[in-house]
Amino acid sequence: HGRRHMNFSDWARYDQADADQVLNDICKTVKQGFMPLDSYTLMHRAAVLTPQDVGTLCAWTQTERLRLTVAPKASQTIK
Repeated sequence: HGRRHMNFSDWARYDQADADQVLNDICKTVKQGFMPLDSYTLMHRAAVLTPQDVGTLCAWTQTERLRLTVAPKASQTIK
């Protein structure tokens, strides 16, 4: 079910706007407490995100979003 919403195997196929949106959604989803899913944590009780985990995920998504905006500009200046 989760792969229908986000499949990292398809990551290379995303254009910059789609990748940016997915990264934004990751942070938003964990901040709102929607991940991990309740159905998952029922079976995996230790799978709980701490506030530090949420901060780490959101920092990573922000770094990746910035990298995506810098990478196309860097490749344009190399030409």
